[in-house]
Amino acid sequence: MERRNLYDLMMALDPEHQYADCAEILTESNPVVEDMPMYPSNAEMGHESTLRSTLPTVYRGKLNMGLTRSKSTKKKVVDTIGMYTGRAEVDSRTSAWVGSDKLEMDRGSEEDAFLEKFTQTIAYDLLYGDEDIYESGMTGLQPRLQTAATAKTGSQVAKHHGSPSGSDYTSIYVVDWGERACHGIYPKNHKAVGLDVEDRGKMDVLDAESNPFPAWVTDFHWYVGLAVEDPRHIGRLANIDVSQALADTTTLLHKSLVPLLNRMPKGKGWQRVLYCSTDIKSALELQLKYTTAANVWLTMQEYLGQEILHVCGNPIRDVDQVSQAEDTIS
Repeated sequence: MERRNLYDLMMALDPEHQYADCAEILTESNPVVEDMPMYPSNAEMGHESTLRSTLPTVYRGKLNMGLTRSKSTKKKVVDTIGMYTGRAEVDSRTSAWVGSDKLEMDRGSEEDAFLEKFTQTIAYDLLYGDEDIYESGMTGLQPRLQTAATAKTGSQVAKHHGSPSGSDYTSIYVVDWGERACHGIYPKNHKAVGLDVEDRGKMDVLDAESNPFPAWVTDFHWYVGLAVEDPRHIGRLANIDVSQALADTTTLLHKSLVPLLNRMPKGKGWQRVLYCSTDIKSALELQLKYTTAANVWLTMQEYLGQEILHVCGNPIRDVDQVSQAEDTIS
């Protein structure tokens, strides 16, 4: 059982026994969590979406022939909400050594650390989470797009390198963020949209031998899931050899991305964003600089106040949780 102890607090102090600024070297860039719009779920335990599964049959008629009945069919899809939790406990008697002010500062710093870890975990699950493996989590993008055959519509899964032979493979994920496309969900009866921090105050907790002692307790909760209301609005370019992409001057990434994007819905009402690893974003930027033919599809444009790379007019963002050791698809 891990708790904040006196050693942890002493590590947070500088040589003059003042609370030191902490270099957050473990902080990652996971903008997929920031981009995701949030809406309350429409059901108690998740979010229900209705998809049309078949179209009615239309017949070629003739004079003096009656009409044949037909109908379309629909089906329900339920996206679950993950429950992400954490707790910080620190022996209240620690203040006798470091003082109550420094103890409170350390508790605040610990909240920042929990927020970072929550963000990393949720970003990972938005990409790779599978409720069949972690039933209290959510189902992310990759399990919905494992192969062309298992995707809801096979058209939004494509392969870049057709004959995988290396070990550093990754994907570019495409998401249309919008209320009728893809969005985040939280329980409709819960007021907190993001991380909910509950200061429980000082209370008795148990040590490893079940003996009580007083501690300051903070509970953390984040209830979030991914709703894909229309599965045509997610896509994946898989089987990207990272080392080859960085050095490639012939099999350009945009040559595989353009057909994938063209198979996805057109129109308005959503924001299309592409997500990849930092190395793949670097490969695309190098292709923009050194490959004249790529300049038609790769451009630098403004997005959220920053000049970033765009593919076919869509922003592409690097996410640290995108794996570069993915299994290839057939």
